[in-house]
Amino acid sequence: MKKPVIIHPVLVAILPVLFLYAHNIREMRLVDLWLPLLVVGCVSLVVWLALSLLLRDRMRAALVSSLLWVWLFSFGHARGLLAPAPAAGFTVSTMAIFVIAYCVLLVVGSALLMQRRPWLPALSSGLNVAAGALVAWNLLAISAHEVQDLRARPRSREPASIVPAKPLPPDARPDIYYIVLDTYARADVLRDVYGYDNSGFLDRLTKRGFRIASSATANYCETAQSLAAALNLTYIHEAAPAESGRGPHLRPLDEMLHDNRLFRFLRHRGYRIVTFASGIASTNMQDADVYVDTLRGPSEFQNVILNTTPIPLLYAAIAPPGTGPVETHVRRVLYTFDHLPDMTRLKPPVFVFAHIICPHPPFLFDRNGPRKALPAMLEWGDGIYDRASRRTYRRNYVEQLRFVNRKIEAAVDAILSQARRPTAIIIASDHGPSSGTNWRSAEKTDLREKFGILLAWKLPDGQAAPANDEISAVNIFRVALNRCFKAGLELLPDESYFPVYRGPERFVRVTDKVRAGAARPPARR
Repeated sequence: MKKPVIIHPVLVAILPVLFLYAHNIREMRLVDLWLPLLVVGCVSLVVWLALSLLLRDRMRAALVSSLLWVWLFSFGHARGLLAPAPAAGFTVSTMAIFVIAYCVLLVVGSALLMQRRPWLPALSSGLNVAAGALVAWNLLAISAHEVQDLRARPRSREPASIVPAKPLPPDARPDIYYIVLDTYARADVLRDVYGYDNSGFLDRLTKRGFRIASSATANYCETAQSLAAALNLTYIHEAAPAESGRGPHLRPLDEMLHDNRLFRFLRHRGYRIVTFASGIASTNMQDADVYVDTLRGPSEFQNVILNTTPIPLLYAAIAPPGTGPVETHVRRVLYTFDHLPDMTRLKPPVFVFAHIICPHPPFLFDRNGPRKALPAMLEWGDGIYDRASRRTYRRNYVEQLRFVNRKIEAAVDAILSQARRPTAIIIASDHGPSSGTNWRSAEKTDLREKFGILLAWKLPDGQAAPANDEISAVNIFRVALNRCFKAGLELLPDESYFPVYRGPERFVRVTDKVRAGAARPPARR
């Protein structure tokens, strides 16, 4: 009798990887996919072979193997259904009960499949067809998206070059620090929405020579879009037109981020570009002249995959302290703050770019430093689902922001005290926090909270910071280059755009709602 074809153990194993990639495809790159696919595919073959030798039955071993992969990759999703809000979570006892119950399900299911049943061949054949169809569907979706990106990518590099500035003598070219504090809210948002008075921190920056733009706004409410606009001094939907696809994609912005107009302008004037690793691919600018990264950990996509499994919990239980993804993120944040002043020792002039993912969740710091009890999983989610978690989000956010305030003040003091030449420091956020954000609807989003950003800048001696408080990120370096290099750049209208993920439009203009005083929310919800 001809042996039945069995391919579902490998297909079931790689399907979650393909699904997660396709589901997060706007924020992924194709290079992120190959290693997880290769590892999972090879491990699935090894597991199937080991079970075949143990059970001496190729088909039953295949079914048990497929069940194991379904169980493994559904763990995080089941956990998320029971504790959906990032601010919520399990207690230790609840987690223990959940893990035990989930393990019992695996044991019972495996015991059932190990028995010789007449319906097992039909189940195996059905799994071949179902898994094969789902894998093909996800591959088709990924391929279609790749074609869209290939068509969009050449257009994304078309923004006009910056107007040439007159060369400055070496001593007149200032070192420039651009420090992006991810998700740092504007002072009025902190006061009205979070019930926190941040004036003490801002006053201390003012005494150090900074000017605070009290009504600064983001142009976009996602990191890659906002930073691409700031670093290219232009609106991204004008540089990468609507033909690039329905809905904004991250990867067409990669070239705008990594080969941006600002870096080209400064390199042409003898600058060395220095970047710190952020921990996310879009702002890990490894092609800089100096790339500072002493910590290694899972990539964003690898972390997403791991969080769907019980592996982080197991790792946290048996691994040496301080080696997990959460601890790596904590150490990266601390390292960046602590070593920003080291860049004053480099041969000038330098442009230092540091994207620090804090006070953005996860909330791993209180006002005094890292929390004593850290979670097992590194979850980047920035969203809330009910009033209780909203209150928890805001309380934890303020604690983490107070930690950031203390660290940035220390870094600024060290930079200014160690600087051997004129220095410009720009401290900004890419967008505001998300306690009132509904990613499906601009109308249901607290737009002032999401688009109100911190902007504090100190230009070199003799170069006054602009008095315009209603400035947006796209004009930050138009102003800075005009003041420092006499670049002659015109300021663009300060606009804000909310992303649209369905329909022909990629962004909807929300400028008026962002700035409208009537749109301000009450202090408590």
